[in-house]
Amino acid sequence: MLTLCLLHGTTFLSLRTTGAMRGRAGAAGRVIGLVAIFVNVAWCIWTLVVIGGGTVPQPTQIFGVIAVIFATLLVSTDNDGWAFVASGFALAASIGQIFIALYPNVMVSSTSHAFNLTVNNAAAGHYGLVVMTVVAVLFLPIVLAYQGWSFHVFRKRVAAPAASPQTPGGAEVGSQFQAVGGSSGAPASS
Repeated sequence: MLTLCLLHGTTFLSLRTTGAMRGRAGAAGRVIGLVAIFVNVAWCIWTLVVIGGGTVPQPTQIFGVIAVIFATLLVSTDNDGWAFVASGFALAASIGQIFIALYPNVMVSSTSHAFNLTVNNAAAGHYGLVVMTVVAVLFLPIVLAYQGWSFHVFRKRVAAPAASPQTPGGAEVGSQFQAVGGSSGAPASS
């Protein structure tokens, strides 16, 4: 999950930035993508051997590995959006595989299998389900609206600010320190 989240983060940075930052994110994405492919394949083999899932991989494992490979290949091209989608799909497939491997358990007890939290034990009652449904129906449109608005506001790539025509570095930094240090401009004594 760590390598997939790092890959997803680098694809997001490539998608949302320009210039040198985008180039560094793409380079990091290529390296992290190769590591994510290796770790994802090793994790799939581990879940088959240790959890006892058989010798044939689950579809979520197959699609997850394919998505990581596509995301790694797409990071080196200008298809940042598709790389982001592929890495997100790889994350979703890995999380889905965790739940498939745990089923019927939701949480495994470290002390005894008798204390495992199962799907039946974790199910909510009728009243709880009614309350959650009403809350979801009321608040889901609000959440979707403000998420849509934030995506609309931040729809453009982030670019570095243009270089100032003034003296590079010294005058601007010195004026900031003078404003913080005091109005006289003299250095503060220690």
